[in-house]
Amino acid sequence: MWSWLVAALAALSPLQADDPPHLGVVATRADATDSDGHAFAQGAALALELADGGDRVRWIVESCDGSVGGVEQAVARLAERGVIAIIGPLEQSLAAPAASAAARSRLPVLAFQAAADDVALALVDLVVTHWRAPRIAFVGDGTTASRELHKALEGALAESAAITLELTANEVVAQFAAKFAKTAPLVVVIDVAAGPAVDAALDAIEAHAPGIACVLTPRSYGDDTKRRTRPLAIVLPRSPLVTTPTGPFVDACEKAHGAVRYGSAEGFDAGQIALSALARATPSPQWFADLRHHGPRGEVTTDAKTGFVRAPLQTWRLERGKLDPYLPSALPDAWRDQGTSKAKAPDPTLGDPFGRWRCDGFAFEDGTQWVRFSWGDEQRSTIDADLAQLGLSTSGACALVDHLVKDELMARVIAVTNTKFLREPNGHAIPGRSLKISFATRLPARAKKKPWEAYVAGDHDAAGGMAHGDWCEIFSTFIRRTIFQPHALQPPLSAADLDLLDGSYRFGTDRARDLRSETIRSLINGYAGSMALTAAHEIGHCAGLGHSTDDPAGIMNVDEGAGIDYPEAHFTDAEFDAMRKRFGVSAK
Repeated sequence: MWSWLVAALAALSPLQADDPPHLGVVATRADATDSDGHAFAQGAALALELADGGDRVRWIVESCDGSVGGVEQAVARLAERGVIAIIGPLEQSLAAPAASAAARSRLPVLAFQAAADDVALALVDLVVTHWRAPRIAFVGDGTTASRELHKALEGALAESAAITLELTANEVVAQFAAKFAKTAPLVVVIDVAAGPAVDAALDAIEAHAPGIACVLTPRSYGDDTKRRTRPLAIVLPRSPLVTTPTGPFVDACEKAHGAVRYGSAEGFDAGQIALSALARATPSPQWFADLRHHGPRGEVTTDAKTGFVRAPLQTWRLERGKLDPYLPSALPDAWRDQGTSKAKAPDPTLGDPFGRWRCDGFAFEDGTQWVRFSWGDEQRSTIDADLAQLGLSTSGACALVDHLVKDELMARVIAVTNTKFLREPNGHAIPGRSLKISFATRLPARAKKKPWEAYVAGDHDAAGGMAHGDWCEIFSTFIRRTIFQPHALQPPLSAADLDLLDGSYRFGTDRARDLRSETIRSLINGYAGSMALTAAHEIGHCAGLGHSTDDPAGIMNVDEGAGIDYPEAHFTDAEFDAMRKRFGVSAK
């Protein structure tokens, strides 16, 4: 597949063939084997090697310290050495300084800079799709790039989440604590040019909200960020390990340099694009502009005006100085024969996978009786204490884990309750069958209709719930202490369990983690199922039903109800007839 490139390079003029042109590579700490810049330079060299172009073009690598001044000096040194173009650096915050320095020497530069829309979509995929965070804080630096990302993120979020707190990097130290207490965001997105300002913002955030999740944008990530001890999520170009790589890159990189890491594929793609441009035309300021290249991790393009590389994005996890792909979409071949993946898959009898149901996925249907579920207000709510007693809470040490548990729990309560009223688990009506009653956690915008309220909170001496006309209570504490407390999770949840809840853990890679994952899922699913049966019972009372004893699996049977397995529980035919008269049935 490389023959086209070899042939193109061979077409260079005799003068070029006798005296190979030199391309410069700017890489941060290129001489340090643990740096991203070192991996970047290795990737670029590998592109030349696989193209068999070493006798037609040469790389000259200049290391820099990752500062703007360091990049400018590296570019100047390369210009003095007579390079015809420059690739790098890898850091997106240094793309513009590199381009400005190269322009002074009339050299084309191939650097990396993601488009605001691409970054916004990657953030939404992480923060909304996987973390289900409804409230986000945004820390920017007031630059045009930061303002553009803020606008793009607001548009991409639509109604699924909101930016509830916005600060500049200079305001974080003085104002974060007070404003965080008022807005309670679950995630902070940091879009500040890499350097001391990022560290200052992270220090201030961690001091006042150590349990909050922090996500860095591409322009906020620098090589010095690896010194952070707290895990971070970072949006960066995609790794070939989470897609189906094309070409020999992965095998060749592992053979020559060991494991593929961040920087390797970026350098390889940049090297290939540079070689393609060299074969296409004589170097010019717009030499790298408007190119399209299919590399080992998918389609890579260059901007039509700047020539900057626009690569597909994903989330990475930085922990203990090491970057690893986060939320992988495909299991790398190297992992397939390890762990327990061939021996066992998740047990479906322990409940649906995490993330199948989510609270914001349920909506009220027009023409139905609305029932709004909630954990109750601050005075009524007991769910945080209940989950702490069950070991299903970090008690604030990781707000995102605690949020995901409550979202999973409530979503399962609603999904099961839907089925008891003959609706699909997702709340959709089955024509001619479903009762005209629907369940959700939030009212539509500008809704004037008053719903029935179902509060999942509180305790009682002898009952799991209670109905009060057009509202009801599901006593979460009673259900927890009388049924589930003996099965409390040990050890309790911690920040290290986030991957078990957000979909990033690959079941089958570690037997102990597999078992913990299933234990957590089973406990959440069972607790939710019992709450849902209690909710269906109390909503039945709100609909006018009384207690019954003629069906052992009857939802309104208080004598047998505590021992019913929730998938088997149901209303009786007579009870359905009564509710059909009360609510009506969805039209065919």
